[in-house]
Amino acid sequence: MILEPNFNPGPVRENMWKAKQKFVGDIVKKKAKLTPERIAVEWEGKEWTFKELNEDVNRLANSMDKIGIKRGQRISALSGNRVECAQIMYAVAKIGGIIGFCNDKYTELELQEAIEVITPETIIVAQPYFEKFKNIFPKLPFVKRVILLDDVGPTDFGLPTYAYSILLEEGDVKEPQIELHEEDAYFIVYTSGTTGRPKGATISQRSSVMRVNYNMAEYQRLLHIDQEDNFIARGAFFHVASVDQMFATHSFGGRVIFHDGYSAEKYVDVITKYKIGWLAMAPGMLQRLIDEIKKRDTKIVGVKAVGSMADLVPVEQMAELTTLLNAPYLNTYGLTEIGPHNFSNNVIPIGAKYNALSKAEGLACEVRLCDPDGNDVADGEVGELVIRTPMMFSGYWDNQVENEKVFRDGWFHTGDCLRRNPDGTLDFVTRVKYMIKTGGENVYPAEIERALKMHPSVQEAVVVGAKHPKWGETPIAFVAVADEITGEALREFCRQYLSGFKLPNLVEIMPLEDFPMNANGKIELSKMAPFIKAAEAKIV
Repeated sequence: MILEPNFNPGPVRENMWKAKQKFVGDIVKKKAKLTPERIAVEWEGKEWTFKELNEDVNRLANSMDKIGIKRGQRISALSGNRVECAQIMYAVAKIGGIIGFCNDKYTELELQEAIEVITPETIIVAQPYFEKFKNIFPKLPFVKRVILLDDVGPTDFGLPTYAYSILLEEGDVKEPQIELHEEDAYFIVYTSGTTGRPKGATISQRSSVMRVNYNMAEYQRLLHIDQEDNFIARGAFFHVASVDQMFATHSFGGRVIFHDGYSAEKYVDVITKYKIGWLAMAPGMLQRLIDEIKKRDTKIVGVKAVGSMADLVPVEQMAELTTLLNAPYLNTYGLTEIGPHNFSNNVIPIGAKYNALSKAEGLACEVRLCDPDGNDVADGEVGELVIRTPMMFSGYWDNQVENEKVFRDGWFHTGDCLRRNPDGTLDFVTRVKYMIKTGGENVYPAEIERALKMHPSVQEAVVVGAKHPKWGETPIAFVAVADEITGEALREFCRQYLSGFKLPNLVEIMPLEDFPMNANGKIELSKMAPFIKAAEAKIV
C-alpha cells in the first residue's frame, strides 16, 4: 500500500502538484534568461554562452521530437566528452527522454550487453566508436533510428539515419512544450552486478535536481563556490560525477570546460587561466599533475577543492598536491545510486597527512549501519550502510529482482560496510559487492571471474582488489587450473572479453586445495589475505 499525504487539497491537487515541479532542462533555460551572455561551455577553444547553449538545446530537442523520439523512450549514446554531451543531456531532459551513455572502453560484447539492458530505440554515435557499433548493430533489433555525431561516410543500416549537425541546424529554437513529471526517468548509468552483467541505475529528473540543490548548498557552505568558479568535465558521461557537477556549475553560473580524457598539460593550461571550484581527479592522475605543475613553475589562478577517493591516495602525495594548489582535498563518499553529497561534510586540509579519513554525514540523508538481520549495530562495530535521501535513484532498469534486494523496509541497502566512530563520523571498511576502484573506473570481480572461467583449463577463480601505487586499487586473480598454463596466458585470454582497464594486473596460479573454502564450497575471501599480501609484491 502506498502511503498518501495526510492532506488532500481536492480538485486542485493535480495543478498544485505541477506547480511544485522543477526539471533538469530548467537549469539552462533559467540561466539563458538571467545571464544570457555568460559563458556556459567551452570545447576545443570555442565558447557558447548560456543563450547560445539553450538555443542549441531547444533546436536539438525539437528535432528529436519531430523524428519520433518521445517521452519515455530510451537513447544510448556512444561518445567521448565534447560539447554535444551538454546539448544532448539538456535536450533529452526537455522532451522527457531517457539517456544512457556507454563506456567508450567497452569491448563489442560488453557494449552489446549494456545496450540490451535498456533496449533503446535510438543510438547516438560518434566517429571513434562507429565501427564497434556497426559490428554489433545486427544483434540490436529494437533500434529504430541512428544519429551520427560525425561524418562517417555512407551507411546502410536500413533504418532512418540522421546527421546530428542537420538536426541542430533545422530544429525550432522555441522551448519544447512537452508535459513532464518530476519522477520521469531521465538518465541511466551502468553499474555491474555480482553476476557480472550490467545494471542500469535509473536517475529521475527529481533526483538530478535534488543533487544539484544539495551540491550547491554543501559546496557553497564548505568551499564558498560561486559563479566565478568553473569545472573541467574530464570524467566521461557514463559516470555521474561530470553530469552532476555540470548541472551544479551551470546553476551557479560557471563555465564547463570539456576535456576528452585526461591530460596533465591541459589541466595546468586551464587552472592557470580560470578559477576552478572542484578540480575532479582520480588517484592515478595526481602524480602527473604534480610533476607538470612543478615543471612549469607557474601561478595557479585559484582552485577551491581537488580530488576524489581520498582513501586510495598516498598521504604524502595528497599533502604535496594540496600544497601546490593551495586547495583542500575532498573527503567524500558517494554512490551512483544515492549521489555524491550525502557524506561531503568535510575536507582534508592543505598539506595534511592523515592516516584516518573518516567521512562526515551531510544534511541530505538519514543513515543507519545494520547487521544482516537489519538491526542497528553499536558504535565501533561494522555494519551495512542503509540510507534514505531525496537524491535517491529510481531503481535498476527492468530489474525487479535486484530492486527488491536493495530496497527493503523503506531504506536503500548499499552493500557497503562502514564503522561509526564515537564522534559520529564514519569509516569505510569494505565493499560487500567487492567492487574495485582502479584509476577512477569501477571494476567488478565477477566480470573478470566470468571471463577467466570461460577458459577450459580453469577450475576455480577468485578476483580481489589490491593496492596499486598509481591507480589506487587494481584487480588481481587467483586461479586453479587443470592443465599446464601460465597466468600471463590467462590474462591475455581475457582480452577478448574485457576492456583493458578490467584486465587483472596479475594472475596467480595456485592449487585448488589451497583455496580456503567454507562448508558450502564458497571461497572465504577473508582468509585470502596472506595470498593477497604475497601477490602485492609482484604488482606492476
